[in-house]
Amino acid sequence: MLRRLIDEGQLPPLTRLPSERALARALAVSRTTVMGAYDELKAEGYLSSTQGSGTWVDARQPRRPGVGGGGQPFPWLHRLESAEPESGSIGMVDLSAVALPALDLVQEVMASVTTEEWQALLSVPGYFPLGLPMLRTAIAEYVSDQGMETSPEQIIVTAGAQQAISLVASLWLEPGDTVAIEDPTYAGALPVLRSAGARIVPVEVDRDGIRTELLEEVLTRERVDLIYVNPTFHNPTGSVLSVARRQRLAALVEECRALLVECEVLHDLSFADAPAPASIASLNEDASVVTIGSMSGLFWSGLRIGWLRGPEHLVARLGLSKATTDLGTPLIDQLVAARLLAHVDGARAARRQSLTAGLESVVRLLGEHLPEWSWVRPAGGPSLWVRIHEGEAGEFAQVAARHGVLILPGPVFSVKERWGDRLRLPFVLPEPFLTIGIERLAEAWNEYRNRAPGSLSEAGEENEGGRVLPFLDTTSTSAEQTSVVRDKGRHR
Repeated sequence: MLRRLIDEGQLPPLTRLPSERALARALAVSRTTVMGAYDELKAEGYLSSTQGSGTWVDARQPRRPGVGGGGQPFPWLHRLESAEPESGSIGMVDLSAVALPALDLVQEVMASVTTEEWQALLSVPGYFPLGLPMLRTAIAEYVSDQGMETSPEQIIVTAGAQQAISLVASLWLEPGDTVAIEDPTYAGALPVLRSAGARIVPVEVDRDGIRTELLEEVLTRERVDLIYVNPTFHNPTGSVLSVARRQRLAALVEECRALLVECEVLHDLSFADAPAPASIASLNEDASVVTIGSMSGLFWSGLRIGWLRGPEHLVARLGLSKATTDLGTPLIDQLVAARLLAHVDGARAARRQSLTAGLESVVRLLGEHLPEWSWVRPAGGPSLWVRIHEGEAGEFAQVAARHGVLILPGPVFSVKERWGDRLRLPFVLPEPFLTIGIERLAEAWNEYRNRAPGSLSEAGEENEGGRVLPFLDTTSTSAEQTSVVRDKGRHR
């Protein structure tokens, strides 16, 4: 693991590592195991050490860009590997990502595309940086049906919501710019913002979403260039931003002239047959608001089609930026997406049924196997934000991995590595994988609770950041240390 993180740039030269004792305790392995690993990496030239000064990544190791950019590791590094379980066996149960399986509707729609439709698609050159016109129209109608009047010219199609976040960050932010973001927040947004050199200011979330009174305090004391929120079925907590806070946030954005990015990927995943609250963008058309959506939440995580909805002038600039990257999103995927958007009501009902069943299953399983854990039942979304009440979630995640189940601990979702008593627990896996995953978590929990006491705070005294690998924060960027105030007129 250490060798790979150094090779990938997640551990830059001169990064100080935990002591042998601290790392052994955090990983729940023997000190001899850690000593052997350190000695091997020293012999290979990866590490250096001096008695009394600790161990660090050798200065002669080349600096490489990390997978997720410097300062915030990509939280799903294991997905870059191609290992498959042996035939007939259940390998690692992956609860680290909210990967929603395809609805039956996806296969039905793909099979229903006619020969004439394929021929029409294949007759075009294929370069549509802003997106296939028929899909932009379908997305505009979908967004308009939610009460936010939208034209196709306000839509740009992306390769999933992740690319949408990256496009906005690369266009809008310069090193040293300040971003206010929920804490906790979507883990995939943090490496993107770090890579842009942003100075990130956390704002706490409660059951009603981001605490706008705390955001207002931030906006009063400093200049903020971008605000990022997950207002509906928040990832990871499942909270829904209240109507009053949506209205206040819309007003604050207009007052401070920051760009608001609202990620609505999970907007359709309500457990109730009732519409979610209105988008923030619909509450103030004069404010600078970009709304991000995706096909992955409602239809299938494997359908990597997302979009940005925003002011036409900003969409045009984002399209130019996107064109220099990929010339456009795959057209076959876009055709399928356009056809699927004609079946939103049926998809919502099907997804609601499957998620409700998953929620009931995971609640039952936790009651049977892990009754000491607690959570707040969400109104929608695909996961629980679980509190473990004792120990440290990062340490426990390491033990769980050795028991054959991957899960993300709370600090991965935090700017300041808070929420050390939390885990995000998705309930989207089919059976028997969900049951096996919870059973393995219970086995890991029994081992973790019965081992010698210890905490990450002790390791943190010897390793700045205090994370346990592979969630180690390896370095801080200069952008975090200095805030550069610039004329932002170029954006407006």
